[in-house]
Amino acid sequence: LATGSDIKRARAAGAPQNEEGLQSLRDKLMKLANHSPDAPPPDASPAALIKNVYAALAAAPSRVLLATLDDALAVEERPNIPGANSEWSNWSTALPVPIEDFESLELPKQIAQVLARRGAANESAQQS
Repeated sequence: LATGSDIKRARAAGAPQNEEGLQSLRDKLMKLANHSPDAPPPDASPAALIKNVYAALAAAPSRVLLATLDDALAVEERPNIPGANSEWSNWSTALPVPIEDFESLELPKQIAQVLARRGAANESAQQS
């Protein structure tokens, strides 16, 4: 979504999209990513943006926060495009690296650290 590739892929899949809505969502996502004190510049890598979005989400009072494998691997394409033609392979996008290699990658570790800090902060607040 942050790169604008969603709209291009939706067009290729023959799926009409609310392009204004997607742009609005992208703008909100970028604002959220830059909310952090250590915000990356607007042209930062997708990994930096993803990490900052999770950091901002972790600050929310939500009881549940989940991370996706697609985010942890900075996958650019969405696994599903609603309204795609029957030739489009929804829900069958392969991950770019084997699952055995996840432990050696930095972004999954960084997201896990953000979520772990959130979990520790929530536990501490509940005990107070």
